Amino acid sequence: MLETPVAPSPHHAPSADPAVLASVQPLEVLRQVLDLEREIRPALDVQERLQYAITHPDREVVDSLGAVSVVCMLYGAYSPENLIPANLLTHRNFTTLDGLKKVIAELSRKRGNS
Repeated sequence: MLETPVAPSPHHAPSADPAVLASVQPLEVLRQVLDLEREIRPALDVQERLQYAITHPDREVVDSLGAVSVVCMLYGAYSPENLIPANLLTHRNFTTLDGLKKVIAELSRKRGNS
């Protein structure tokens, strides 16, 4: 389950290819954000944090800086025409697995309707 396709890298925006966009997985986004955080805090156990996210999907997994990284990754994965709606711009939606699932589902739904 944790070996899902990799979400777009925050260092470069992906193409608008629907196959690429369909591969955005909440757990993989969290993995990438935690991998970035591990660069600053080498002792961080990414697998442990991911297991925590799965076990406690409504609890924060990343800090505020990680939440910004999540937003950047989603911005790279979804076109500017489908920006995150204001009602979804909450701290909880970018720091918990449940929140991230909610945002990605809404962005995917909007992209499908465009």
